[in-house]
Amino acid sequence: MSKHNHFSEWLLGTNYEWLKIQVQDLLMQSKFDILDFSEYEDSRGSSGIWFVPYGSLSLHTFPNRNRTFIELSCFDHAKYLDFIINFKDFRQDNFGKMRV
Repeated sequence: MSKHNHFSEWLLGTNYEWLKIQVQDLLMQSKFDILDFSEYEDSRGSSGIWFVPYGSLSLHTFPNRNRTFIELSCFDHAKYLDFIINFKDFRQDNFGKMRV
């Protein structure tokens, strides 16, 4: 059985539409096949989930805290590592060295 990989992080800001595009680009850059996508919005925030083979990535905004939570779970270690590298570059380019 393959190792389960898990990554999560909080980001400052809640621009869901922009983040949704960025996250999808990160998944594609990391060579994940996107099987499906679903999203939900209400007064508490927005959520999106991308289904990939043997895993998923979720994005949840929390406007009352000006934060967004991103979480990737998958069994494809190579694509997971690619995502982490791409995400770190994305975070550095868009959020500087800030850690929340």
